[in-house]
Amino acid sequence: MSVIALHTTGTRPPLTARQSRRGGMISVWYARHQYRQMLRNELLPQPDSVLADAGITRAAAKGEAQKPFWRA
Repeated sequence: MSVIALHTTGTRPPLTARQSRRGGMISVWYARHQYRQMLRNELLPQPDSVLADAGITRAAAKGEAQKPFWRA
């Protein structure tokens, strides 16, 4: 009996279109999660004067930080 290697070590089969879209969606969701986590941890504790220099209000920053990652 002989064994046929379908993939050589270190290579992967090409992604289907659906897998590629799914990977892209996950990347977007992760980027949103990271951005909102940064807002919560670094921007919200700042005084209102720093937020005003950035051109946003505290209410707008809170609203954006509280959105779930799947919302645009």
